[in-house]
Amino acid sequence: MNKKQVLNIGLIITSVLVIGVSGTLLWKHVAKRRKLGGPIKDDNLPKNFAEIPGGRNNYRTDQPTLEEFKYIFEKYPNIKYVIRMNGEEGTGVSVEAERKLVEEYGKEFHFMSAHKGYVKGKGYTESIKNMLPYLKDGDTLIHCTHGADRTGYIVAKHLQDTGFRKWNKEDLWDYTISYNSWDKNNLICSPRTNMGYIKYLEGFYPIDEWCNAKEERENCSTCKSLSK
Repeated sequence: MNKKQVLNIGLIITSVLVIGVSGTLLWKHVAKRRKLGGPIKDDNLPKNFAEIPGGRNNYRTDQPTLEEFKYIFEKYPNIKYVIRMNGEEGTGVSVEAERKLVEEYGKEFHFMSAHKGYVKGKGYTESIKNMLPYLKDGDTLIHCTHGADRTGYIVAKHLQDTGFRKWNKEDLWDYTISYNSWDKNNLICSPRTNMGYIKYLEGFYPIDEWCNAKEERENCSTCKSLSK
């Protein structure tokens, strides 16, 4: 076997190893959500309905229809509290209609704002303070319109405060973006949309820490503005 053949074999082996490692890392990233359940595959449930990790029988979802609520309460009778953070917002389910149905099933209904008491670096502190006790107590269903942004930051803060699996802020970020498009659509770094999403993010991850966590974020317009 000549030197050229040895070199080619070496390159092939190296390529296979790199692909294997990359594939493993990607699988782990995708599997993180799957291991925690992810949205539950059931045609009778809202598409983003999932159990919140942590063992307290908490659930998260996008806006259920009234029929979906009935199914949820039959399938998960342990639910005691329902927290809603959205107005009607094109969902076809008014706050009062939801309240009436929830209370008919003997559950407590709470309509809460996700945008109260913003503090730079800490997010919407009043909203967090108002909602987290229910998640800590357990048996709570929490939702907004899409079950992604408002629900996302509240759930992330809950997991952070309860020390779930000793996750760091990047772990919480990965979990949160598996339910929304902050990363996919570059919402944190887009000058047209970033402020609202940054305020959500800061509920569990201050923007300056997020910017400094990865070298690639140096090119983010939001992070560049912080360094000026």
